[in-house]
Amino acid sequence: MLPIAILGCAILIPINVSQGGIEKKSQSGAIKDIGNPSEFMKLAMTNVDDPNVLWVHFFLTLLFVLYTCWILNWHYHNFVIIRQHYMKKGNCSL
Repeated sequence: MLPIAILGCAILIPINVSQGGIEKKSQSGAIKDIGNPSEFMKLAMTNVDDPNVLWVHFFLTLLFVLYTCWILNWHYHNFVIIRQHYMKKGNCSL
């Protein structure tokens, strides 16, 4: 899962921080509950105003899901190989 974390931090955090959507919404009065937005809120996807930038989030989510499915498939394949080797060796008592 390290490649996902590195890719997410390297691409998504700079995009989210550079948008400034929370400040715009709090200054215009669209969000009344947020008086002073925290630094964590600036890192989140809610800070993005431009709908075209949200496509980056969508494609990275799709990439993360495909990578996770590939990793699961790889682990299941290795599990089957290890299990078949264990069953052929005769150490199990079924």
